Amino acid sequence: MLTTCRWFGSSNSFGIAKSLFRALGCAALVSVVMVQSADSWAQTYPSKPIRVVVPFAVGGPTDIMGRLLAQKLGARLGWQFVVDSRGGAGGNIGAEIVAKAPPDGYTLLYPSSSIAVTPALHQGKVNFDPVNDFEPVVFVVRVPLAFVVNPALPVKTLREFIDYAKVRPGQLNYGSSGNGAIDHLGGFFINKQFGIDAQHVPYKGNDLAMTDLAAGRIQYLLTGLLTHASLRDGRVLALGVTSVKRNPVLPNVPTFHETIMPNFDISSWQGLLAPAKTPASIIARLNEEVNRTISSADYRDILGSMGAEVVGGTAEEWGRYYRGEYARWTQIVKESGVTP
Repeated sequence: MLTTCRWFGSSNSFGIAKSLFRALGCAALVSVVMVQSADSWAQTYPSKPIRVVVPFAVGGPTDIMGRLLAQKLGARLGWQFVVDSRGGAGGNIGAEIVAKAPPDGYTLLYPSSSIAVTPALHQGKVNFDPVNDFEPVVFVVRVPLAFVVNPALPVKTLREFIDYAKVRPGQLNYGSSGNGAIDHLGGFFINKQFGIDAQHVPYKGNDLAMTDLAAGRIQYLLTGLLTHASLRDGRVLALGVTSVKRNPVLPNVPTFHETIMPNFDISSWQGLLAPAKTPASIIARLNEEVNRTISSADYRDILGSMGAEVVGGTAEEWGRYYRGEYARWTQIVKESGVTP
């Protein structure tokens, strides 16, 4: 909408007052038009497909859950959500794409908790600001980890394992899905909290680490609950879950919180981010629609079977959590001395 305002002035006081009145009226009109335009933008959004960048390879946990969300949103709303998997550099490549995209709501990021870790690992080599280059949209899911050991160890509880490990400095090995991954840094954090001295063995993926754990080549690790099949068949033994609440996938496995450390929580998580300066009306619309989608029983059932806890909530709540996690993991990276 185009609005033209003219200045009608005169030399007498009446003319001046009349000109001032008309100028103020014009400013008010422009303000109304701007508000109406923002409202209209929100009401007509979207008018073309929305691109959801998942910063990991196809087939991984974040990709699977990101595609599920896009599918459910598209089916419910009749909008087209196109998933663009951009793996590489621990999620940094995909994150940079979205950070530099136009802030119009048509390019979104579906990251995992790695976005709170890898920028700290690659300090000075990341071309985006993990906090200031994004607008939080909504917290989607939290995925706790399981602390698992080789069943041949003479331990049956977390406390027994800690006592066993503390008197064997340097004799135990713990695995992870890769150097600087959340299961590596989570393992480092646990070791530090409980005074355990063990050697880290990084693998190219969690499956390889689980294989060596079952074979006894390493003694313990943190793992996502998507690998719970290995827990059911007895190849490995779960001693604890890293969330505050017990997980329905492993209902008989206690949490760190209830057994040895209150409020202990190390979880992987996923949410939705938009480029910085995306209009608040667009953020609000996306937040509302995602919350409605993830609150459905079928979505929660599917995510629950993967060990994931559906969260939701306001964009502000997600922003506070996201910033807190970034600060926490940045500190853990510094303390660990880990480099890529």
